[in-house]
Amino acid sequence: MFVHKTAPVITLALAVACLYGCSESGGDSSQPRNKLNDTGITWGANYPRGVNSDCTASVDRERLPNGESLVGDILSQQDCNQGRDIASEGRADDAAGFAYRKVDAKGELLPEDAQSWQCVLDETTGLAWEVKQPGDGIYGNRGRHDADDVFTWYNPDKSANGGAIGDWNSRYAQCTGYVEGQPATYCNIEEFVSRTNRRGLCGFDDWRVPTMDELSGLVNFGRSAPAIDTTYFPNTQDGFYWSHSPDAELQQRAWAVNFQFGYSAPMPRNNGRHIRLVRDWADGSGKNEPSPASASAPQLSAAPAQAAQGCNSEQIWASAPASRYRQQDDGSVADTETGLIWRACLEGVAGEACDRGDPLGLNWAEALTYAAALDKKGAVSGDGDWRLPNIRELGSLLELQCAGPAINRALFSNAASADVWSSSPSNFHTHYSWYVDFASGALTYGEREKPKAIRLVRDAR
Repeated sequence: MFVHKTAPVITLALAVACLYGCSESGGDSSQPRNKLNDTGITWGANYPRGVNSDCTASVDRERLPNGESLVGDILSQQDCNQGRDIASEGRADDAAGFAYRKVDAKGELLPEDAQSWQCVLDETTGLAWEVKQPGDGIYGNRGRHDADDVFTWYNPDKSANGGAIGDWNSRYAQCTGYVEGQPATYCNIEEFVSRTNRRGLCGFDDWRVPTMDELSGLVNFGRSAPAIDTTYFPNTQDGFYWSHSPDAELQQRAWAVNFQFGYSAPMPRNNGRHIRLVRDWADGSGKNEPSPASASAPQLSAAPAQAAQGCNSEQIWASAPASRYRQQDDGSVADTETGLIWRACLEGVAGEACDRGDPLGLNWAEALTYAAALDKKGAVSGDGDWRLPNIRELGSLLELQCAGPAINRALFSNAASADVWSSSPSNFHTHYSWYVDFASGALTYGEREKPKAIRLVRDAR
């Protein structure tokens, strides 16, 4: 439960700024390379509704909810003012910070203007991806990588299936090559992986189903229908694609990403959904070592007992293990994989165990102005650069072997099952912005006027 604050947000920011101390964060000087993709959002959003064609923002005071007043900067903390696209990183082909390369059938990198390719290398994450062939609404008539084909979720590995095998799907001819009574042809995700690796794809035979974090990394939140860079991933369907990640709440579900809009949700395993395979590129060529996602999974470290949270460390691989984090001298938490440093507590909460106070409940504009005011004060005190995370950064905290909340409580000891705002606006519902539902682990969106918690982040120094 969080508290909705209605006082002027800048005053609120200054009042709580030093609850956490104003010293520089500790730790060594080495800075891990950020392997998170940017979001694709290069435009700003207004409050309480509306989006713009460029990185601008305004408050429509005539449309504010009754009794609401708002003073402060709602632009500097928005997604369009942060990230690789602002730093002119990525390619010069209007890729909004993404850095993709086309790959041919033999695993060789192609020029950007290549007209035919079978795979795509993501140079930021180091992952290679399957490319689908054009669909026509008919299952299985365009070859093994037909964009129309769908599969059920099936995994016999008891250490990774969340406690249930899923659906073998011996009944339906929903994919290329299905033959009744021949299990190797069935339309489930594991058989599709096996068939692909027996025949090879782009010169490799170690393709796998992506984790939720990997799959969500392809989403371009700056566009929709489909929410992906179609220059490199043509033929992407406006629907759900399976991840490898089981749902920690219900054994009959597994996580999927909807590429119409980019949100994630747990889906029944007997649903026929699309799939896009992935592999680790391993420095560009050659057979790579087994991926961490397909090797022995790291286990979530023991955390203080908390009400409601449930974890399944025996049957679900950790997505954010404690080994990935470092506690900083100032109490913040450094993520050695992404290069981000997080406040250990939600804003409004203090103490070494984050056990004093209640999380603030701010609408999206209040969250932006709060973070902007805190950053301005920090620039003077030496504790600056704290900002509202974008939706990809915020989603990187999800520990999907847990729910209620879906976060690693070994590091975020008193984290609540709260909805937490990101800095990323939605482009398809123009009065919505993106947030993470930490109760379940979903990346989703909601009305900008609704109060939610915030957790601040900064880049490694």
